[in-house]
Amino acid sequence: MPTAEMMSFVQMLGEGAASHASRIALLERHRRRLSERRAAIDAADRALESKISHYRRLIAQGLDCHGLAAPAASPCRTQ
Repeated sequence: MPTAEMMSFVQMLGEGAASHASRIALLERHRRRLSERRAAIDAADRALESKISHYRRLIAQGLDCHGLAAPAASPCRTQ
């Protein structure tokens, strides 16, 4: 939660029950932002898992980055 919103939330605490709805709205906005961040992190994690799986398959099949038979210690470079 951004600092400004934390400060706003603390100020609302002093307003008592009259600010309950405003506090809920602030917390729901924060939850939405967290959900968006979580989705982005999950997508990045899936992409990493795909790349890791790709390289594990290459190693298991004895292939280089271009799908050719790989020498024992062949560095993978893009051309």
